[in-house]
Amino acid sequence: MLFHQNSSTSSFRHALVAFAAAFPAIGALIAAWLALVSALPHPFEARWIAGIYERKMDAADALPAAPRYLLFGGSSVHFSYSAEVIADLTGLPVINMGTHAGLGADYLLYKARQVLRPGDTAIIALEHHLLNSTGTTSLLAPYVLTSDLRYLLHSPPAELPRLLFGYPPVEVVRQVAAASQPWTSPLYQVNAVTEFGDESANTPLNKLPTMLAGLAGKKVATFRARSGAPAGVLG
Repeated sequence: MLFHQNSSTSSFRHALVAFAAAFPAIGALIAAWLALVSALPHPFEARWIAGIYERKMDAADALPAAPRYLLFGGSSVHFSYSAEVIADLTGLPVINMGTHAGLGADYLLYKARQVLRPGDTAIIALEHHLLNSTGTTSLLAPYVLTSDLRYLLHSPPAELPRLLFGYPPVEVVRQVAAASQPWTSPLYQVNAVTEFGDESANTPLNKLPTMLAGLAGKKVATFRARSGAPAGVLG
């Protein structure tokens, strides 16, 4: 029995020494991977999100001391809410901090905590699928690796492997190739964000005909449901 214990202890020590010896090499590989990803052209979505976050943060910082009223959420807040209209109607200092639901609830709330000051009011309008924790998404990993490495220090430890390795080399190559193509749409332009954090390019003129037709159909269906009108009356 005594021999067995000594043998087990020796095996454990050997395993520990092997791990300690390999740890610097693993750390060096991870550091090299992060440096490579940061040096390559960033994915378009990551660049857009980083750009609008910067403009929205600057807009919030430009307001006088609290209380401020900040709208948080994904793209539904960014494209569909108007801090300017709310400010005009209420006289309150309001900023639209909405960005992209694909970042997940944990990250959106992490960024909210960064900008909020004591005395501020946060109006949180998360997309319904974010009401449950989403963990690391296919958008969050490349965004963090290219635009917000600091989040690695604040993310849940269980999510670190997904964040570090959730941007596979094949996707890196695809995104680098896509970055060489110019973006010509008036939508998803960083400079379209106003001093209220609102999206200024989200107008009917910038909607595809199919989008407008779909929106019109939804409005008719909603009206019919509420009014009880027969289908033939409203087309």
